[in-house]
Amino acid sequence: MGENRSSTKPPIVEVAIFVTLAVLAWYILASVEAFEMLVEFVEQYEEYDLDEVILALMCMSTSGFVYAWRRRAESLRELEKRRLAEERITWLARHDLLTELPNRRYLREFADKADASAHNRAIPTYAIYMLDLDGFKQINDLHGHVGGDELLNNVAKRLKGLAATEMVGRLGGDEFIVIVDIGCIPDVMSFGETILNAVTRPMRLDSMHAQVGCSIGVACFPGDGDTFILASDNADTAMYAVKKSGRNGVMRFDKKMQNTLFERAKLESDLTEAVHNHNIIPFYQPIVSLADGSLLGFEALARWTNKDGTQIPPSTFIPLADELGLITELSENMLYQACRDAKEWPKDLMLSFNLSVTQLSDKVLGLRIVRALGHAGFPASRLEIDVTESGLINEPETAKQILMDLQNAGVRLSLDDFGSGYSSLAHLAHYKFDRIKIDQAFIESFEDDKKRNQIIRAIVALGNGLEIATSAEGIEHRSQLEGLRDIGCHQGQGHLFGEAMPATDALVLTQTRCPERDVTIIKPINPYRDETRNQVDNPIKPEPYAEKPKQTG
Repeated sequence: MGENRSSTKPPIVEVAIFVTLAVLAWYILASVEAFEMLVEFVEQYEEYDLDEVILALMCMSTSGFVYAWRRRAESLRELEKRRLAEERITWLARHDLLTELPNRRYLREFADKADASAHNRAIPTYAIYMLDLDGFKQINDLHGHVGGDELLNNVAKRLKGLAATEMVGRLGGDEFIVIVDIGCIPDVMSFGETILNAVTRPMRLDSMHAQVGCSIGVACFPGDGDTFILASDNADTAMYAVKKSGRNGVMRFDKKMQNTLFERAKLESDLTEAVHNHNIIPFYQPIVSLADGSLLGFEALARWTNKDGTQIPPSTFIPLADELGLITELSENMLYQACRDAKEWPKDLMLSFNLSVTQLSDKVLGLRIVRALGHAGFPASRLEIDVTESGLINEPETAKQILMDLQNAGVRLSLDDFGSGYSSLAHLAHYKFDRIKIDQAFIESFEDDKKRNQIIRAIVALGNGLEIATSAEGIEHRSQLEGLRDIGCHQGQGHLFGEAMPATDALVLTQTRCPERDVTIIKPINPYRDETRNQVDNPIKPEPYAEKPKQTG
């Protein structure tokens, strides 16, 4: 808080005037012997009790003086309180309330001063470090918001404790800025490593050890920007480049990053337009029985051809749509179109559709899917929804309710990417799945890798024991097909049977031939499931059925 305070004492000129008038009045009254004249006058008119009147006036004058003095003192106190309140408001407007660090408004004021001081200088004056904590959300989830606030305060204290810092600020959330006079540090990047080590050092929260990562972008002013704000924006660009790399680190701004930033902004704009205009459409990859190659259905995969003719891969635009908050609209558009296309297929063919991890935190997702089915006029029993185990972990209660809503509506469920990431048998115990999809990472090398071969055998045996069909993703070679068939895997998909194709080609395929052999289609998706009674009856060795390359790749 500022230390400069405006004076609350009367101006010296005003005091001098009043003192001068008082001395002049005394001199005049003393010269004419005013007091003796007053005494004589009172004695002359004693019968009027003028002395008592004069005494009363004197008492009243004294009381009035005391009252005025007290009022003056109270006014000064109120003025002081107002001044302190105004200073507090000004301080709050320029600082973060939690960490008491300067905020964005303070940074703008600092930037104006930096621009003025750096005018006409040819060498950098400041090093700007933009920081973003990695894994802060997990800390909040584990320790609550109180623990998260404590962590932010600890980070703020560590940053303020670093030598040579000109300013440390919090720009919001888990984002910080450190400004350093370049002349006070030996090297810009080495000081960035010092900041990184300080932030990522473990700390205690609620009697537990906690640790966060940190992405740091570095820029120099005026070397990396004509204005301080531009240089800080460039440091921010470098910081996001670090985050995109997926690891903690420090990165110096490079002008090439501006092109990357521009391309990303353009891609975001194009993606938003494509989603709103329904320009991202479903393609369909065949799902087959590994036992005889018959067609069982298709998986809907998102495909986007940008307006300049560029094919944008799902691995690029699906995560971006998730980040931009477009994934729900995109998914609804895709599902509605896929259901309309699938209505034209033979009635025993199924439609497989992926959900992202983020969507499983949407409490009304089940209602959205049922509504899309209703609008398209597609039976719920022919739709299979693929969910990943990571989606079940992030929001377990919400995900459980969503899956229950879908199953109650008659939608099938498939556990996607089984064997990778967060694989847990608890999911198979808590949820009723119609299919287990073996991750394609195991399929790529199971022929030559004994351990992966045994894992696939164990998954298939697990599926047989639980009476759940198993499916393999990414089958590209006939030797893989034969190996999986020998193991007893029921279903599969991959380039061997056909890549994702437009709706017209998929329709032709359903009316002509099966992907692998010339066989008439129509086999139930889950060999353990009796569609008329919805229960297990005379379990037999199920027919295989292959898996997709995934909506995100």
